[in-house]
Amino acid sequence: MISKYIFIHFSIAFLTFQCMHAQIKAENLQERMIRAEAQFTIAHEMVLNPLDFFIRRTGRLYFDIDSVRNFMEPVFDEFQKAFDYTSDEMDMFKKDLEEELESHSNFSLDRA
Repeated sequence: MISKYIFIHFSIAFLTFQCMHAQIKAENLQERMIRAEAQFTIAHEMVLNPLDFFIRRTGRLYFDIDSVRNFMEPVFDEFQKAFDYTSDEMDMFKKDLEEELESHSNFSLDRA
């Protein structure tokens, strides 16, 4: 019974994600995928800001840091559209994420 529930739940999630992906008009396939991922996590996983997305929901900051750098702006765009954040709020999110990027990229002994 539980395995049937899990199968149905993930099937619905996958189909929902595919529909979101199909509606995005970006030419770059990776950008389409990350925009769909952001939309899905906003709608179904209670993600509230870009840091939550990059750190806690996807782990990209730890496991695919270059994707954070490469697709920061499209993800920020999705959050701004979804939550109608002000430019000041978006600037704060960007500053916080850039600090996290620096923290996880700089392995200098001077930091200690």
